[in-house]
Amino acid sequence: MNIHNLKSNINLYYIFSFIGGIQFYGPVFALFFQSFSLNQTQILSFLSIYAVSTILFEIPTGIFSDYIGRKKTLLISSILASLCFFIFAFGNNYWYFAIAYLIMGLAGAFSSGTDQAFLYDTLLNLKIEDKFKKILGKTAFLENLAIIFSMAVGGFLFNINTKLPYLLTALIVSLNIFIVLFFKEPERIKSNKNLLKHTFLSFKIFHKNKKLLMLSLFSVITISAVVVSFFLIQQYYKFIGIPVTLIGLVIVGSKIIESLSSKYAYIIEKKLKFKISIILIALFVVLGYILMSLYSFYLAFLFAYLLNIALGFSGPVFSDYINKYISSDKRSTILSIKNQLKNVAFLLIPLLVGRVADKSLQLSFSVVAISAALLYIVIIYHLIKLNKD
Repeated sequence: MNIHNLKSNINLYYIFSFIGGIQFYGPVFALFFQSFSLNQTQILSFLSIYAVSTILFEIPTGIFSDYIGRKKTLLISSILASLCFFIFAFGNNYWYFAIAYLIMGLAGAFSSGTDQAFLYDTLLNLKIEDKFKKILGKTAFLENLAIIFSMAVGGFLFNINTKLPYLLTALIVSLNIFIVLFFKEPERIKSNKNLLKHTFLSFKIFHKNKKLLMLSLFSVITISAVVVSFFLIQQYYKFIGIPVTLIGLVIVGSKIIESLSSKYAYIIEKKLKFKISIILIALFVVLGYILMSLYSFYLAFLFAYLLNIALGFSGPVFSDYINKYISSDKRSTILSIKNQLKNVAFLLIPLLVGRVADKSLQLSFSVVAISAALLYIVIIYHLIKLNKD
C-alpha cells in the first residue's frame, strides 16, 4: 500500500474525531429530558439502556472489525450515530429517547475499539507506533475543541428551541459518513478464519495477561466514574446557583482543562512515570467527588474540573499502555472485550446512583467517591506489583 495514502489517514482521523466531538446538546441534555417531565432515575436509565445495547453488540462488532475491516465498521457506526441524533431531535417522550440510546449504543459498539485499532494499525504500517500516545492526545484535544465550541452555544440554542441542539448535532455528525469513505484500510495480520478460535484466543489473552486485565479495569473505573458525573453535573451546577445560560460556558471551561490534559498527557506521563501517573488519576477522581459532596457554594463547579483532568490524562496514556499488549489480528476484539467491562459498569452503576441522586445529589457523589476509592486501592496495588515483576 502507498505510504502517502496511509499518512492521509492520520489527518482524516483528526477531522473524524473533531466532527465526532460535536455535541450542542452536551450542557443541556438532562434539562432537555426534564422538559418532558422525566425524573433522575429515568434520565440515568438511558445510560443503562446504552450499556445494554453495547453489551449485546460490543464483542460481535469487534470481531466484525477484525474480519471485515476497520473502514466498513466505522462507516456503519457513523450512519447509526447520525440516525440516533435525528431521533432525539424529533422524539417527544421517554420511549423515543430510549430507542435513540439503543441505536447510540449500537453505534458506539461499532466504533468502540475499532477507531483506536484503525489508528494504531495505521501507525504500525508507517512504523511510527511510538507516536500513538502523542497522536491520540492530539486527537482528544481536537475532539474536546469541538465539544468546547458546540457546548459554548448549546445553552443559547436550547433557549431558542429545546430541540435545536440535537438537530444541529445530527446534521454535523452526518458529515462523518463522507469522511470515512476517504479512509484507507491499513494492512494487518489476518484474523484466524475459525471464528470461535479467534474469539476464544482473544478472551484467553485478555484473561491470562494480568497487566492488561488490571490496566483495563483501572481505565473502566475512571471512565465510568467520570461519565456518571456527566449525568449529574448539570443538576449540581443548577443546585449551586449557576444560571442555565452559563452552564454551557462552565462545561466549556471543563473541556478546555480536559483537552489540555489530553494534549500534553504524553509529556506529563514521561516525567511522572507509571506509578505516580496512576495514583494521581485515582486521586483526582476521588477528590473531585468528595469535594462536590461536601460543598455547594457558587465556585464549587471547579471541583468537577478534577474529573476532567483525570479523564483527559488517562485517555491517551492508558490506550497506549493497553495497545502495547495486543496484536493487530485481535486488536479490535480485545479492545471490545475491555470495553465490555465498561458497558457492564454503565449498566449497573447509573441505576444505583440514580436512586440515591433522587434522594440527595451530594449523597450520590459520596457513594461514587467511596466506591471508586476502594476499587482503585485494590487495582493500583496489583498494577504496582505487576510493574515491578
